[in-house]
Amino acid sequence: MFVHYDGPSSKRSTKTRRAVNAFKAARGASRSHGKHDPARGTFQWMHIPEDESTGGKDASSPTKAPHSAQSQSQALVRPAAAAPLTKYLLGSDKFYPILEKRGKGPLTAAALSHYFDILLPHDANALGLGDARKTTYGAGLLNWLANNDGVLHGLAAFALCSMDNVGKTDEIYRAILHHRQKTLEDVHRRLERNQVDDVLIQEICLLIPIDDYLGYVEYGPVQQKGMSDVIRARGGFDKVGSSDVVAYGENLQRSILTVMSMIEFHIRTRITSEPSHVRHSIPLTRSLSLETQQQISALPPGLQDLFQAGILSLPVLPILNSFQAWLAQFKGIKDQERDSWRSPVPPDLNNIENCLVVTLVCLADDTSSMGLHPAAAIFRKAKQRTEALTGVPELWSDPALVDCAIWMSTVTSIPRNSEIIEPNIQKEILKRSIGGRVFALEWGEIQRKLRRFYYADSRAGDWERAWNIALDEL
Repeated sequence: MFVHYDGPSSKRSTKTRRAVNAFKAARGASRSHGKHDPARGTFQWMHIPEDESTGGKDASSPTKAPHSAQSQSQALVRPAAAAPLTKYLLGSDKFYPILEKRGKGPLTAAALSHYFDILLPHDANALGLGDARKTTYGAGLLNWLANNDGVLHGLAAFALCSMDNVGKTDEIYRAILHHRQKTLEDVHRRLERNQVDDVLIQEICLLIPIDDYLGYVEYGPVQQKGMSDVIRARGGFDKVGSSDVVAYGENLQRSILTVMSMIEFHIRTRITSEPSHVRHSIPLTRSLSLETQQQISALPPGLQDLFQAGILSLPVLPILNSFQAWLAQFKGIKDQERDSWRSPVPPDLNNIENCLVVTLVCLADDTSSMGLHPAAAIFRKAKQRTEALTGVPELWSDPALVDCAIWMSTVTSIPRNSEIIEPNIQKEILKRSIGGRVFALEWGEIQRKLRRFYYADSRAGDWERAWNIALDEL
């Protein structure tokens, strides 16, 4: 399940393929024997790699680069820290009196302080905890950190991921890899001992978003299967969190639902390398029921046109209806007081429809409390989603998608937190979306295009600023 990665998805190694093959072979062997043992099933998706990972002796030192050439190439593009990171590391000793700093790894105290000072209040609000329960939850979590190094390292790596976009340095990146490796090693030890408990589940819940942030996406299906096996071996979903109701309880169950939903969303909205949408020769709306036609007519004009052109198909309509219901539910409510939106995603959407769903998620996050979350870098994924958008050939070649490309590029590449995407990436996709078109001379023209889709007045200021910068370079 959680294997030692050497580089991002774009730089696959033979070990990546070997790990997937090992998983498939183990699963096939299990089926051929016709037996199922929950305890043994846990081991069928665990991959123990060779001793060439980033978790060797060098990984424990914040001054040494990762082993592989791929990891080194990633680290080299990050500017080295010119000075101590005191600007970003708030109260670095505040939450560490019960733990020994030595031997816990690089930036551990700073990372944990960032979590408890900055991230915990937002996480507690997301879990629906009041002030009293928030304090109890924090105290319980501290106790777990003091007694379980795997959770400590996982939480440190998670916090460092959110700090990485604020002050990108070799030091932070190597610290993330170090703490991830320590958590991964503890997961393997527990699985080898068949020790399936809440600590193991918490470590996995932390590893999944960490791996997702680092770009290790190939193992989404394996992680999904692995988590299901662990929950089964634990005794079922109802048993999760039962070992410590104060620290975990139903909060751990919610964490599972969150990470599983994240994996499912990424699997379902994966972009293929070949054009996948096929136009209908006859406008789709002619053969629809009156009710369905009314639902389409309630959509913004730009989306209505895409249905008329046969670019969007009916499976995406329930998602759009869900988004519109979310907009109506929170109409008039301040962004910071809104819950974000998610919807089930069917498996048979084409590339354009997948891009549409991802764009809606970006817009929902930016116009809700999620956009203000200090860990938005992990979940909003502005850079990764913008780069994925540029890799969809039909989005940039079909004249019927000109306005849609402008809207998708705007929403995806301009997050509420401007620090989580490089300005050059943002400018390039905005300029590409209007490439040479005479209408794109000033913000007013762009704004009229955006209003043909879902438009957010609260985001208009950020959108206008980013567009003016891009237009000035044309």
